[in-house]
Amino acid sequence: MNKKPLLIIFSGLPATGKTTMAKKLATHFNFPIVSADQIKEMMFDRIGNWQDKKLFDLVGKASYDLMYHALSLILSTGQSCILEAFLKAEMAEPKIAELKKKYACEILQFQVNCDPLKIIERYENRHDSDERHPCHPRDIPKEDFIKLKGRNNLVKVDGETIILNTTDFEKVDWALIFQKVKEKMQWSREEFLKELPKKRVAVGIILHDERGKVLILKPTYEEHWTIPGGVIEEGEFIADGLEREMREEIGVFVKSGKLSVIDSMIVPEGNSIDDSLQFIFEGTISAKEVVQIKLAKDEISEFKFVEKEEALKLLSPNLAKRVSYVFENKEGVIFLKNGESAD
Repeated sequence: MNKKPLLIIFSGLPATGKTTMAKKLATHFNFPIVSADQIKEMMFDRIGNWQDKKLFDLVGKASYDLMYHALSLILSTGQSCILEAFLKAEMAEPKIAELKKKYACEILQFQVNCDPLKIIERYENRHDSDERHPCHPRDIPKEDFIKLKGRNNLVKVDGETIILNTTDFEKVDWALIFQKVKEKMQWSREEFLKELPKKRVAVGIILHDERGKVLILKPTYEEHWTIPGGVIEEGEFIADGLEREMREEIGVFVKSGKLSVIDSMIVPEGNSIDDSLQFIFEGTISAKEVVQIKLAKDEISEFKFVEKEEALKLLSPNLAKRVSYVFENKEGVIFLKNGESAD
């Protein structure tokens, strides 16, 4: 089962510092970044012809398609990752909602804002230093940035959104950002652990008396006979659970000699019982301990010592399968699958 991943989103207008923020966070947590701009730049390096307006628009749209596809591939492995892009709410919201639904990922969005005049300054400095890839628009009127700043471009996500002001990078509270990501990662891990499959664990012991006969018990609640043992309780060690069951059922604790069989029981889907692991031990009960047996009358109506062949006839079919392997096993532990040899 894949763990529950965390999708971190850095959204905001161009030149607000999304890439700078995303790279620092990625370095700190060793997260992969998927950036629409980086995909767009690689496509234009391959295709060229940046001046073709129709091609420019198609490549721009395709870069976002590839971005969401890359995110899907990463999240499908249970890996947390970072999305960095200028997102338009009407286009991004359904795409992110689809990722959330398909991969059950936790979402943390950092909406990166900045003073519009600082955006213009950064944008112009970026192009003057030739740091910007030529596929990006070089000349955008100042009034367009101011107009964009005023629009409601906040992407609504099914998760927490934190507004970051990057007008002065020195004032960005990175300790808070790192802590918030750690909290989300821990939440994701806790949710993942809750979703892990749980198996019921049961334990039993075959006790031979000094004649070599086997102790079997007649439960008050079922037709077949059984051996001492039962279900291990939550937070209980297997050995402690075996001791508790013996004291409850026969009133005496006999130290087990060895573990003989582990049976992995897988039940068909829709069955009323869960998958389980069955541990069968083997030991010897002395004559002194036999006379100390005191049954839990509400659970066990009687006990007797019988030959191995008779025990296999009286025990329930599933238990008889496991016990038969114990009788045949001279050393080591035998692993079974639904009562059959796993070899």
